Amino acid sequence: MIKHAPESYRLYEMNNKFFYTIRLKVSLFDLIDGKTLSSSFQKAIRRYPYFMRKAVVLPDGAFDLIFDPSDIVIRKKSDSPISLGTIESNYHLLSIEYEGRDIYFDFYHGLSGMKGLLEFVKTGLYEYISIKGNKNFSNEGIRTISSKVEQNESEYPSVKEIEEIDPSYTYHEKVKTVIPLKDYLGFFLSKKPKCMYASLRIDKTSFLEASKTNGGSPNSFLSALCLKALTKIHKGRNKKFCSVVIDNYGKDLGTPNTHHDLNRHLFLLRDEKEIKNTSIDVLNKEFREEIKVQATIQNSEAYFKRLNDYREGIDSCLGLKNKKKYAKSHSLGLGNIYPTVMVSYVGKVNWGEIEPYIESINSIVDGHYIVEMVEANSSFFITVNLVNDNDRFPKELKKVIDEYGLKAELSDLRPKDMKRIEPPSPYNPHLRVQGNIFKRLLHRFALKINRPFAGGKKGGLR
Repeated sequence: MIKHAPESYRLYEMNNKFFYTIRLKVSLFDLIDGKTLSSSFQKAIRRYPYFMRKAVVLPDGAFDLIFDPSDIVIRKKSDSPISLGTIESNYHLLSIEYEGRDIYFDFYHGLSGMKGLLEFVKTGLYEYISIKGNKNFSNEGIRTISSKVEQNESEYPSVKEIEEIDPSYTYHEKVKTVIPLKDYLGFFLSKKPKCMYASLRIDKTSFLEASKTNGGSPNSFLSALCLKALTKIHKGRNKKFCSVVIDNYGKDLGTPNTHHDLNRHLFLLRDEKEIKNTSIDVLNKEFREEIKVQATIQNSEAYFKRLNDYREGIDSCLGLKNKKKYAKSHSLGLGNIYPTVMVSYVGKVNWGEIEPYIESINSIVDGHYIVEMVEANSSFFITVNLVNDNDRFPKELKKVIDEYGLKAELSDLRPKDMKRIEPPSPYNPHLRVQGNIFKRLLHRFALKINRPFAGGKKGGLR
Protein backbone atom coordinates (compact mmCIF):
# COMPACT_ATOMS: atom_id res chain seq x y z
CA MET A 1 0.00 0.00 0.00
CA ILE A 2 1.22 3.49 -0.78
CA LYS A 3 1.77 5.80 2.20
CA HIS A 4 0.60 9.15 0.86
CA ALA A 5 -2.07 10.78 -1.29
CA PRO A 6 -2.07 9.17 -4.76
CA GLU A 7 -2.21 12.65 -6.29
CA SER A 8 1.15 13.64 -4.75
CA TYR A 9 3.45 11.22 -6.60
CA ARG A 10 3.60 13.16 -9.88
CA LEU A 11 5.41 15.96 -8.03
CA TYR A 12 8.58 13.83 -7.90
CA GLU A 13 8.94 13.74 -11.69
CA MET A 14 8.69 17.47 -12.36
CA ASN A 15 11.64 19.23 -13.97
CA ASN A 16 12.49 22.73 -15.17
CA LYS A 17 10.64 22.23 -18.46
CA PHE A 18 7.59 20.08 -17.69
CA PHE A 19 5.39 20.68 -14.66
CA TYR A 20 2.45 18.33 -15.23
CA THR A 21 -0.05 21.14 -15.47
CA ILE A 22 -3.23 21.37 -17.52
CA ARG A 23 -4.64 24.62 -18.90
CA LEU A 24 -8.27 24.48 -19.95
CA LYS A 25 -9.46 27.49 -21.92
CA VAL A 26 -13.22 28.05 -22.12
CA SER A 27 -14.56 30.88 -24.29
CA LEU A 28 -18.09 32.20 -23.79
CA PHE A 29 -20.12 34.35 -26.18
CA ASP A 30 -20.37 37.23 -23.70
CA LEU A 31 -17.72 39.22 -21.86
CA ILE A 32 -16.73 37.78 -18.50
CA ASP A 33 -18.03 39.48 -15.35
CA GLY A 34 -15.08 39.01 -12.99
CA LYS A 35 -17.01 39.57 -9.78
CA THR A 36 -19.73 37.04 -10.61
CA LEU A 37 -17.17 34.57 -11.96
CA SER A 38 -15.16 34.76 -8.75
CA SER A 39 -18.22 34.31 -6.55
CA SER A 40 -19.47 31.36 -8.62
CA PHE A 41 -16.22 29.42 -8.63
CA GLN A 42 -15.40 30.08 -4.97
CA LYS A 43 -18.71 28.36 -4.24
CA ALA A 44 -18.02 25.65 -6.80
CA ILE A 45 -14.59 24.67 -5.44
CA ARG A 46 -16.15 23.93 -2.05
CA ARG A 47 -18.25 21.29 -3.77
CA TYR A 48 -14.91 19.56 -4.59
CA PRO A 49 -12.95 19.31 -1.32
CA TYR A 50 -10.54 16.83 -2.93
CA PHE A 51 -9.32 19.68 -5.18
CA MET A 52 -8.76 22.08 -2.26
CA ARG A 53 -5.31 20.71 -1.48
CA LYS A 54 -1.85 22.10 -0.95
CA ALA A 55 1.44 20.24 -1.20
CA VAL A 56 3.62 19.70 1.87
CA VAL A 57 6.92 17.96 2.58
CA LEU A 58 6.93 15.48 5.47
CA PRO A 59 9.90 14.84 7.80
CA ASP A 60 11.03 11.84 5.72
CA GLY A 61 11.19 14.01 2.59
CA ALA A 62 7.93 12.72 1.11
CA PHE A 63 5.46 14.93 -0.71
CA ASP A 64 1.86 14.78 0.45
CA LEU A 65 -1.32 16.77 -0.11
CA ILE A 66 -3.45 18.16 2.70
CA PHE A 67 -6.79 19.95 2.74
CA ASP A 68 -6.64 23.75 2.62
CA PRO A 69 -9.94 25.65 3.17
CA SER A 70 -8.68 29.00 1.88
CA ASP A 71 -10.02 30.61 -1.30
CA ILE A 72 -8.51 29.79 -4.67
CA VAL A 73 -6.99 32.64 -6.69
CA ILE A 74 -9.34 34.00 -9.37
CA ARG A 75 -8.05 37.07 -11.16
CA LYS A 76 -7.94 38.97 -14.41
CA LYS A 77 -5.28 37.66 -16.81
CA SER A 78 -1.98 39.43 -16.27
CA ASP A 79 1.58 39.49 -17.61
CA SER A 80 2.68 38.73 -14.04
CA PRO A 81 2.72 34.92 -13.84
CA ILE A 82 1.32 32.77 -11.05
CA SER A 83 3.19 29.70 -9.83
CA LEU A 84 0.89 27.01 -8.46
CA GLY A 85 1.67 25.78 -4.96
CA THR A 86 3.01 29.17 -3.83
CA ILE A 87 1.59 32.22 -2.10
CA GLU A 88 0.75 33.54 -5.58
CA SER A 89 -1.92 30.82 -5.87
CA ASN A 90 -2.75 30.91 -2.15
CA TYR A 91 -0.81 27.62 -2.01
CA HIS A 92 -3.49 25.84 -4.01
CA LEU A 93 -2.62 23.66 -6.99
CA LEU A 94 -5.13 25.36 -9.26
CA SER A 95 -6.02 28.91 -10.23
CA ILE A 96 -8.42 30.70 -12.58
CA GLU A 97 -7.83 33.71 -14.84
CA TYR A 98 -10.13 35.54 -17.23
CA GLU A 99 -9.80 38.05 -20.04
CA GLY A 100 -12.44 39.31 -22.44
CA ARG A 101 -14.68 36.28 -23.15
CA ASP A 102 -12.05 33.71 -22.11
CA ILE A 103 -11.62 31.77 -18.86
CA TYR A 104 -8.39 29.89 -18.13
CA PHE A 105 -8.31 27.02 -15.62
CA ASP A 106 -4.78 26.06 -14.57
CA PHE A 107 -4.53 22.76 -12.78
CA TYR A 108 -1.91 20.37 -11.40
CA HIS A 109 -2.40 17.19 -13.45
CA GLY A 110 -1.85 15.00 -10.39
CA LEU A 111 -5.09 16.25 -8.82
CA SER A 112 -7.16 14.91 -11.68
CA GLY A 113 -7.36 14.18 -15.35
CA MET A 114 -9.44 16.24 -17.77
CA LYS A 115 -12.58 14.24 -16.94
CA GLY A 116 -12.52 15.27 -13.26
CA LEU A 117 -11.52 18.86 -14.03
CA LEU A 118 -14.48 19.26 -16.42
CA GLU A 119 -16.93 18.32 -13.66
CA PHE A 120 -15.65 21.21 -11.54
CA VAL A 121 -15.72 23.57 -14.54
CA LYS A 122 -19.32 22.59 -15.34
CA THR A 123 -20.39 23.23 -11.74
CA GLY A 124 -18.89 26.74 -11.70
CA LEU A 125 -20.12 27.67 -15.18
CA TYR A 126 -23.64 26.47 -14.35
CA GLU A 127 -23.69 28.78 -11.32
CA TYR A 128 -22.16 31.69 -13.27
CA ILE A 129 -24.42 31.41 -16.33
CA SER A 130 -27.53 30.96 -14.16
CA ILE A 131 -26.75 34.21 -12.33
CA LYS A 132 -25.81 36.18 -15.44
CA GLY A 133 -28.81 34.89 -17.39
CA ASN A 134 -31.14 35.27 -14.39
CA LYS A 135 -32.59 31.90 -15.34
CA ASN A 136 -33.14 28.54 -13.68
CA PHE A 137 -31.54 25.96 -15.97
CA SER A 138 -32.10 22.24 -15.68
CA ASN A 139 -29.23 20.69 -13.75
CA GLU A 140 -29.31 17.43 -15.70
CA GLY A 141 -25.73 16.26 -16.21
CA ILE A 142 -24.38 18.92 -13.82
CA ARG A 143 -23.15 18.62 -10.24
CA THR A 144 -24.53 21.78 -8.65
CA ILE A 145 -22.84 23.59 -5.75
CA SER A 146 -25.45 22.17 -3.35
CA SER A 147 -25.31 18.59 -4.63
CA LYS A 148 -23.96 15.86 -2.39
CA VAL A 149 -20.36 14.75 -2.83
CA GLU A 150 -20.60 11.07 -3.71
CA GLN A 151 -18.10 8.58 -2.31
CA ASN A 152 -17.28 7.22 -5.77
CA GLU A 153 -15.89 10.62 -6.85
CA SER A 154 -12.72 10.08 -4.80
CA GLU A 155 -12.51 6.29 -4.79
CA TYR A 156 -9.07 4.82 -5.40
CA PRO A 157 -8.65 1.18 -6.50
CA SER A 158 -7.28 -1.35 -4.04
CA VAL A 159 -4.19 -3.21 -5.16
CA LYS A 160 -4.98 -5.97 -2.63
CA GLU A 161 -7.74 -7.24 -4.91
CA ILE A 162 -5.36 -7.60 -7.87
CA GLU A 163 -3.51 -10.86 -8.28
CA GLU A 164 0.05 -11.14 -9.58
CA ILE A 165 -0.61 -11.35 -13.31
CA ASP A 166 1.32 -10.61 -16.47
CA PRO A 167 -0.29 -8.37 -19.05
CA SER A 168 -1.80 -10.33 -21.92
CA TYR A 169 -0.52 -7.81 -24.45
CA THR A 170 2.61 -5.69 -24.34
CA TYR A 171 5.64 -4.66 -26.36
CA HIS A 172 8.66 -6.42 -24.89
CA GLU A 173 11.22 -5.31 -27.46
CA LYS A 174 12.37 -1.79 -28.15
CA VAL A 175 10.83 -0.30 -31.29
CA LYS A 176 12.54 2.53 -33.16
CA THR A 177 10.01 5.27 -33.77
CA VAL A 178 9.89 8.60 -35.59
CA ILE A 179 10.52 11.37 -33.08
CA PRO A 180 10.82 15.12 -33.91
CA LEU A 181 14.26 15.35 -32.28
CA LYS A 182 15.11 18.77 -33.76
CA ASP A 183 11.97 20.23 -32.21
CA TYR A 184 12.75 18.77 -28.79
CA LEU A 185 16.40 19.85 -28.98
CA GLY A 186 15.40 23.43 -29.74
CA PHE A 187 12.94 23.35 -26.87
CA PHE A 188 15.40 22.06 -24.27
CA LEU A 189 18.23 24.37 -25.39
CA SER A 190 16.10 27.50 -25.45
CA LYS A 191 15.84 29.58 -22.28
CA LYS A 192 12.45 30.91 -23.40
CA PRO A 193 10.92 28.44 -25.88
CA LYS A 194 7.87 29.62 -27.81
CA CYS A 195 5.44 26.86 -26.82
CA MET A 196 2.27 27.26 -28.86
CA TYR A 197 -1.00 25.53 -29.65
CA ALA A 198 -3.51 25.60 -32.50
CA SER A 199 -7.19 24.69 -32.42
CA LEU A 200 -9.26 22.88 -35.03
CA ARG A 201 -13.04 22.95 -34.86
CA ILE A 202 -15.07 20.14 -36.47
CA ASP A 203 -18.79 19.38 -36.46
CA LYS A 204 -19.31 16.71 -33.78
CA THR A 205 -21.99 14.69 -35.59
CA SER A 206 -19.99 14.47 -38.82
CA PHE A 207 -16.82 13.47 -36.96
CA LEU A 208 -18.58 10.75 -34.96
CA GLU A 209 -20.24 9.31 -38.05
CA ALA A 210 -16.88 9.17 -39.84
CA SER A 211 -15.11 7.68 -36.81
CA LYS A 212 -17.64 4.84 -36.58
CA THR A 213 -16.93 3.75 -40.15
CA ASN A 214 -15.96 0.06 -40.14
CA GLY A 215 -16.38 -0.08 -36.37
CA GLY A 216 -13.83 2.59 -35.48
CA SER A 217 -13.82 5.07 -32.59
CA PRO A 218 -12.89 8.74 -32.02
CA ASN A 219 -9.42 7.79 -30.73
CA SER A 220 -8.64 5.37 -33.57
CA PHE A 221 -9.97 7.81 -36.19
CA LEU A 222 -8.03 10.75 -34.77
CA SER A 223 -4.87 8.61 -34.66
CA ALA A 224 -5.28 7.73 -38.33
CA LEU A 225 -5.73 11.39 -39.28
CA CYS A 226 -2.67 12.48 -37.26
CA LEU A 227 -0.36 9.79 -38.66
CA LYS A 228 -1.45 10.60 -42.21
CA ALA A 229 -0.52 14.24 -41.58
CA LEU A 230 2.81 13.43 -39.94
CA THR A 231 4.02 11.31 -42.88
CA LYS A 232 3.92 14.53 -44.91
CA ILE A 233 6.32 16.18 -42.46
CA HIS A 234 8.69 13.43 -41.30
CA LYS A 235 10.47 10.59 -43.08
CA GLY A 236 10.07 7.11 -41.62
CA ARG A 237 13.22 5.52 -43.06
CA ASN A 238 13.69 2.39 -40.94
CA LYS A 239 11.51 3.63 -38.11
CA LYS A 240 7.81 3.36 -37.34
CA PHE A 241 5.32 6.12 -36.73
CA CYS A 242 3.62 5.71 -33.36
CA SER A 243 0.35 7.15 -32.12
CA VAL A 244 -0.08 6.73 -28.37
CA VAL A 245 -3.72 6.76 -27.24
CA ILE A 246 -4.16 8.02 -23.69
CA ASP A 247 -6.73 5.66 -22.18
CA ASN A 248 -8.66 6.04 -18.93
CA TYR A 249 -8.81 2.58 -17.36
CA GLY A 250 -10.55 3.49 -14.09
CA LYS A 251 -13.75 1.71 -15.16
CA ASP A 252 -11.83 -1.59 -15.40
CA LEU A 253 -10.85 -1.27 -11.73
CA GLY A 254 -14.36 -0.47 -10.50
CA THR A 255 -13.83 3.31 -10.22
CA PRO A 256 -15.49 4.82 -13.34
CA ASN A 257 -16.45 8.10 -11.64
CA THR A 258 -13.28 8.81 -9.70
CA HIS A 259 -11.42 12.10 -10.10
CA HIS A 260 -8.08 10.26 -9.87
CA ASP A 261 -6.03 10.36 -13.05
CA LEU A 262 -5.95 6.67 -14.00
CA ASN A 263 -4.56 6.83 -17.53
CA ARG A 264 -2.24 4.49 -19.43
CA HIS A 265 -0.79 4.40 -22.95
CA LEU A 266 -1.95 2.27 -25.87
CA PHE A 267 0.42 1.96 -28.85
CA LEU A 268 -0.52 2.10 -32.54
CA LEU A 269 2.48 1.47 -34.82
CA ARG A 270 2.85 1.65 -38.61
CA ASP A 271 5.72 2.32 -41.00
CA GLU A 272 5.57 5.20 -43.46
CA LYS A 273 4.67 3.07 -46.48
CA GLU A 274 1.78 1.38 -44.67
CA ILE A 275 0.28 4.71 -43.62
CA LYS A 276 0.57 6.25 -47.08
CA ASN A 277 -0.82 3.19 -48.89
CA THR A 278 -3.71 2.51 -46.50
CA SER A 279 -6.94 4.50 -46.44
CA ILE A 280 -7.98 6.39 -43.32
CA ASP A 281 -11.07 4.18 -42.95
CA VAL A 282 -8.99 1.00 -42.98
CA LEU A 283 -6.43 2.45 -40.54
CA ASN A 284 -9.31 3.51 -38.31
CA LYS A 285 -10.70 -0.04 -38.28
CA GLU A 286 -7.30 -1.65 -37.67
CA PHE A 287 -6.41 0.79 -34.91
CA ARG A 288 -9.73 0.20 -33.16
CA GLU A 289 -9.08 -3.55 -33.11
CA GLU A 290 -5.58 -3.00 -31.70
CA ILE A 291 -7.00 -0.73 -28.99
CA LYS A 292 -9.47 -3.46 -27.99
CA VAL A 293 -6.67 -6.01 -27.70
CA GLN A 294 -4.58 -3.73 -25.48
CA ALA A 295 -7.37 -2.19 -23.38
CA THR A 296 -8.45 -5.33 -21.50
CA ILE A 297 -9.32 -5.59 -17.81
CA GLN A 298 -6.33 -7.91 -17.34
CA ASN A 299 -3.97 -5.33 -18.82
CA SER A 300 -5.57 -2.57 -16.72
CA GLU A 301 -4.98 -4.55 -13.53
CA ALA A 302 -1.40 -5.35 -14.54
CA TYR A 303 -0.65 -1.68 -15.26
CA PHE A 304 -2.18 -0.52 -11.98
CA LYS A 305 -0.05 -3.09 -10.13
CA ARG A 306 3.06 -1.65 -11.82
CA LEU A 307 1.95 1.87 -10.86
CA ASN A 308 1.45 0.83 -7.24
CA ASP A 309 4.86 -0.91 -7.12
CA TYR A 310 6.49 2.22 -8.54
CA ARG A 311 4.90 4.43 -5.87
CA GLU A 312 5.81 1.99 -3.10
CA GLY A 313 9.38 2.18 -4.40
CA ILE A 314 9.34 5.96 -3.94
CA ASP A 315 7.97 5.49 -0.42
CA SER A 316 10.85 3.15 0.43
CA CYS A 317 13.47 5.85 -0.27
CA LEU A 318 14.55 8.18 2.52
CA GLY A 319 14.88 11.86 1.74
CA LEU A 320 13.37 13.97 -1.01
CA LYS A 321 16.50 13.84 -3.19
CA ASN A 322 16.54 10.04 -3.20
CA LYS A 323 12.80 9.85 -3.84
CA LYS A 324 13.14 12.13 -6.88
CA LYS A 325 16.09 10.11 -8.15
CA TYR A 326 14.11 6.87 -7.87
CA ALA A 327 11.05 8.44 -9.52
CA LYS A 328 13.12 9.64 -12.46
CA SER A 329 14.95 6.35 -13.04
CA HIS A 330 11.88 4.12 -12.58
CA SER A 331 9.26 6.30 -14.28
CA LEU A 332 6.54 4.36 -16.07
CA GLY A 333 6.94 6.86 -18.89
CA LEU A 334 10.32 5.26 -19.69
CA GLY A 335 9.20 2.51 -22.01
CA ASN A 336 10.53 0.73 -25.06
CA ILE A 337 8.44 2.88 -27.39
CA TYR A 338 8.46 6.66 -27.73
CA PRO A 339 5.45 8.30 -29.37
CA THR A 340 5.44 10.34 -32.55
CA VAL A 341 2.08 11.78 -31.51
CA MET A 342 -0.17 11.39 -28.47
CA VAL A 343 -3.95 11.43 -28.82
CA SER A 344 -6.46 12.03 -26.03
CA TYR A 345 -10.25 12.16 -26.27
CA VAL A 346 -11.86 12.87 -22.91
CA GLY A 347 -15.15 11.23 -23.92
CA LYS A 348 -18.72 12.47 -23.95
CA VAL A 349 -19.29 15.66 -21.97
CA ASN A 350 -22.83 16.52 -20.88
CA TRP A 351 -22.99 20.32 -20.67
CA GLY A 352 -26.78 20.34 -20.22
CA GLU A 353 -28.66 23.53 -20.93
CA ILE A 354 -25.59 25.78 -20.52
CA GLU A 355 -23.93 24.42 -23.68
CA PRO A 356 -25.32 27.14 -26.04
CA TYR A 357 -23.46 29.77 -23.96
CA ILE A 358 -20.05 28.15 -24.65
CA GLU A 359 -18.33 29.21 -27.86
CA SER A 360 -15.19 27.02 -27.69
CA ILE A 361 -12.98 24.94 -25.41
CA ASN A 362 -9.31 23.94 -25.60
CA SER A 363 -7.26 21.47 -23.55
CA ILE A 364 -3.71 22.86 -23.40
CA VAL A 365 -0.90 20.69 -22.00
CA ASP A 366 2.88 20.48 -21.78
CA GLY A 367 4.56 18.55 -24.56
CA HIS A 368 4.88 18.29 -28.33
CA TYR A 369 2.53 16.74 -30.88
CA ILE A 370 -0.02 16.10 -28.13
CA VAL A 371 -3.51 16.24 -29.61
CA GLU A 372 -6.40 16.74 -27.17
CA MET A 373 -10.07 16.59 -28.17
CA VAL A 374 -12.99 17.96 -26.12
CA GLU A 375 -16.60 18.58 -27.13
CA ALA A 376 -18.79 21.65 -26.67
CA ASN A 377 -21.38 23.60 -28.66
CA SER A 378 -22.09 20.70 -31.09
CA SER A 379 -18.43 20.65 -32.09
CA PHE A 380 -15.20 18.85 -31.36
CA PHE A 381 -12.30 21.15 -30.50
CA ILE A 382 -8.99 19.49 -31.35
CA THR A 383 -6.04 21.21 -29.68
CA VAL A 384 -2.60 20.55 -31.21
CA ASN A 385 0.02 21.23 -28.53
CA LEU A 386 3.54 22.17 -29.63
CA VAL A 387 6.89 23.10 -28.03
CA ASN A 388 7.69 25.60 -30.77
CA ASP A 389 5.99 28.04 -33.15
CA ASN A 390 6.06 25.81 -36.24
CA ASP A 391 2.48 25.43 -37.48
CA ARG A 392 3.13 22.79 -40.16
CA PHE A 393 1.55 19.87 -38.24
CA PRO A 394 -1.81 21.58 -37.50
CA LYS A 395 -1.94 22.81 -41.12
CA GLU A 396 -1.22 19.35 -42.52
CA LEU A 397 -3.79 17.86 -40.15
CA LYS A 398 -6.41 20.30 -41.43
CA LYS A 399 -5.55 19.32 -45.03
CA VAL A 400 -5.97 15.62 -44.24
CA ILE A 401 -9.32 16.29 -42.55
CA ASP A 402 -10.53 18.43 -45.45
CA GLU A 403 -9.39 15.86 -48.05
CA TYR A 404 -11.29 13.17 -46.17
CA GLY A 405 -14.48 15.19 -46.60
CA LEU A 406 -14.87 16.81 -43.20
CA LYS A 407 -14.64 20.56 -42.76
CA ALA A 408 -12.21 21.89 -40.13
CA GLU A 409 -11.67 25.47 -39.01
CA LEU A 410 -8.06 26.13 -37.97
CA SER A 411 -7.01 28.91 -35.60
CA ASP A 412 -3.72 30.78 -35.62
CA LEU A 413 -0.97 29.64 -33.29
CA ARG A 414 -1.44 30.91 -29.74
CA PRO A 415 0.94 30.87 -26.76
CA LYS A 416 0.28 28.16 -24.17
CA ASP A 417 1.38 30.25 -21.14
CA MET A 418 1.53 27.13 -18.97
CA LYS A 419 1.72 27.59 -15.20
CA ARG A 420 4.71 26.41 -13.22
CA ILE A 421 4.43 24.44 -9.99
CA GLU A 422 6.81 25.17 -7.15
CA PRO A 423 6.73 22.38 -4.56
CA PRO A 424 7.20 23.39 -0.91
CA SER A 425 10.61 23.73 0.69
CA PRO A 426 11.74 20.71 2.72
CA TYR A 427 12.75 23.12 5.48
CA ASN A 428 9.39 24.85 5.82
CA PRO A 429 6.73 22.48 4.50
CA HIS A 430 3.79 24.41 5.95
CA LEU A 431 5.17 27.88 5.31
CA ARG A 432 2.74 30.68 4.53
CA VAL A 433 4.49 33.96 3.79
CA GLN A 434 2.60 37.15 4.56
CA GLY A 435 3.47 40.70 3.65
CA ASN A 436 4.61 42.80 0.73
CA ILE A 437 6.09 41.83 -2.63
CA PHE A 438 9.66 42.17 -1.33
CA LYS A 439 9.08 39.44 1.28
CA ARG A 440 7.46 37.22 -1.31
CA LEU A 441 10.42 37.60 -3.68
CA LEU A 442 12.80 36.91 -0.81
CA HIS A 443 10.85 33.76 0.01
CA ARG A 444 11.14 32.50 -3.58
CA PHE A 445 14.86 33.29 -3.59
CA ALA A 446 15.27 31.34 -0.36
CA LEU A 447 13.60 28.30 -1.92
CA LYS A 448 15.90 28.46 -4.93
CA ILE A 449 19.04 28.41 -2.80
CA ASN A 450 17.49 25.81 -0.47
CA ARG A 451 17.82 27.84 2.69
CA PRO A 452 15.09 28.08 5.36
CA PHE A 453 13.01 31.20 5.50
CA ALA A 454 11.00 32.55 8.40
CA GLY A 455 7.69 33.85 7.11
CA GLY A 456 6.37 35.42 10.30
CA LYS A 457 5.69 39.06 11.00
CA LYS A 458 9.31 40.10 10.63
CA GLY A 459 10.30 37.67 7.87
CA GLY A 460 13.83 37.22 6.54
CA LEU A 461 16.46 34.52 6.13
CA ARG A 462 17.51 32.68 9.24
